Amino acid sequence: MTEQTTPAPYVPDADEVITASLPSVPSAKGCDDGYDWMERLEGPWWPLAGFLGRMAGDWPDVVVAHCTDRRQERYGIAVWAEGEVSVRSYDSEEDRTAATLPYLQED
Repeated sequence: MTEQTTPAPYVPDADEVITASLPSVPSAKGCDDGYDWMERLEGPWWPLAGFLGRMAGDWPDVVVAHCTDRRQERYGIAVWAEGEVSVRSYDSEEDRTAATLPYLQED
């Protein structure tokens, strides 16, 4: 019997220049969990509770936030994952959507 595996979703490479130009997100320092981190988000960043009809992240351990700036074509994703924060940015919403897919919960 052979074991079937689901291929990992395609995640495009982040654009480092765009990422550096994004508004800052709060650091993980001083946050007990993702709820604390979400409370500190401001400006164009907002946490995703759901995306494409599925739950995003696994609150409070994994929180996903998006930033959208259509005028300058900057589409950011920030992820709080158990005390670590990562930020990446893309020059299209489609690429940011592809980068968000791994954080969506299965049905």
